[in-house]
Amino acid sequence: MKGLYLFKYGKGKWLFLTIVLSILTSFGGIFTAYITGRFIDSATMGSVDVLFQTILITIIGLSVLFILGIAFIYAKNNLIYQCNTAIKAITFDASLNSSDEHSIKEQLSLFTNDLKQIETKGFLSEVAMIQNALMFVFALSYGIFLSPLTMLMFVIASCVPIIISQLFAKKIESSSAAWSANNSLYTGKLSDYMKGKDTIVNYNAQDPAKKDFSKITTQLENSLKRMNNTVNLSNQTVGSVANLAIFGLAFSFGIYQVIQTNLSIGHFMAIVQVTNYLINPLMAIVSAVNDKKTTTVIFKKIEALEAKNTNVSGSAPLEVHSIKVSNGSLNVGEKKLFGQLNFELQKGDKLLITGPSGYGKSTLLKALGGFMPFAEGQYLINNQIYTSESIRNVVALIKQDPFIFDDTILFNITMGNPYQQIDLEIVIEQSQLAELIAEKGLNYEVGENGKNLSGGQLQRIEIARGLLAKREIILADEISSALDNETSHKINQMLLKSNVTLIEVSHKVSEEQNEQYQQIINLSQL
Repeated sequence: MKGLYLFKYGKGKWLFLTIVLSILTSFGGIFTAYITGRFIDSATMGSVDVLFQTILITIIGLSVLFILGIAFIYAKNNLIYQCNTAIKAITFDASLNSSDEHSIKEQLSLFTNDLKQIETKGFLSEVAMIQNALMFVFALSYGIFLSPLTMLMFVIASCVPIIISQLFAKKIESSSAAWSANNSLYTGKLSDYMKGKDTIVNYNAQDPAKKDFSKITTQLENSLKRMNNTVNLSNQTVGSVANLAIFGLAFSFGIYQVIQTNLSIGHFMAIVQVTNYLINPLMAIVSAVNDKKTTTVIFKKIEALEAKNTNVSGSAPLEVHSIKVSNGSLNVGEKKLFGQLNFELQKGDKLLITGPSGYGKSTLLKALGGFMPFAEGQYLINNQIYTSESIRNVVALIKQDPFIFDDTILFNITMGNPYQQIDLEIVIEQSQLAELIAEKGLNYEVGENGKNLSGGQLQRIEIARGLLAKREIILADEISSALDNETSHKINQMLLKSNVTLIEVSHKVSEEQNEQYQQIINLSQL
């Protein structure tokens, strides 16, 4: 069904069972109206036989509906599980493949807030729309069977709330977009304050922090209040208009039909009962549609991420023969870090990047690694322009301050990928980790942010991680800054004597080592 995301992200048996069971459970309204009419007819007829038959039918029918209802709940929850996991997989995949287009705060807000909104206001609302639409159709069909003219009046009365609900559509979408934006801002601020609380306390900045946090909280809650007020006002208005139309038009006409003996009391009461399964489903549909509209902006985000995922290159890694930067420049915000960068390297060449702090040495490595674009100029591999995804597949960016996962030494070296034991042993030796592994073991838990290890040990884990990946280009960012001179010299010599293409940023390079680089570029001299 067009416009329903359940059919996009839900697959297989759970989608099928949810639809089938929605159809079957939707007959509950007709069944209730039917037995209501039979009970009243048995009373007006004075027939005990009809009464006992109706009781038996009621017991059997309600038992079947109970079983179907339980099955529907099970199928629906499995379908929601399927949709949620699909959405989260898409979002996580996109977050891994993205450069720095979206901040960590925005991505956390998407995972923790927006995806929950999609579940409760998106997928569950779509299930409610399907089930209530079926209930409406079946109830309408049964009502027409009993009395077409009376049912027509009820249909006309039931259409009024749908028209009224459209008056609120744009307001609901805009208010939900405002809430989503403020929620993202709130999550970002909260993350900042939690991470920087030591700094806040150290500089006695609690009062400004409280004031700013109160401002952001008020802004968030006001946007939530406006969204809820808009949705609730729409629902209340629709409900009131619906009741007025039902009782003022349809109910009155039905009584008139009974007075004119065109309709029996039993059939009239059955139609009244059916009406509940017209107006209530319609109101539920309107409410579900309103709720779903609050997720429109979020679903657009997910679709944009999904489209980005499909554009990620899945081709085999390049074989790098040359690297060339022509008239390259980088900016951070409005500030230009450097311009007119030119160099060309052949496979296996070694390039040293130097320069004072603030000249963009680390930023340059990120650009060469495909993690951000150059502001100007060309970046060519094998004299061709490649996507950032292709570049990242041939590059190992070894960072000065590595990110360490709260896991084992082994996981932090391999990143969960399978490697041959011999390859692992080689990089452990190359990165001077043998003593640490002998003491702690590969399954040693490093703790959050690697708190159980020293800075030098963490830096060597990062080096081992880069070497194990066997990338053709190594981008080394001050990788010896936390190492002692002897360890630093061993690792530096190992890299310089290897056959990889090395681009290194370093301050700890001797005159003797300088001679081992094919090129040296000082960014402050550009």
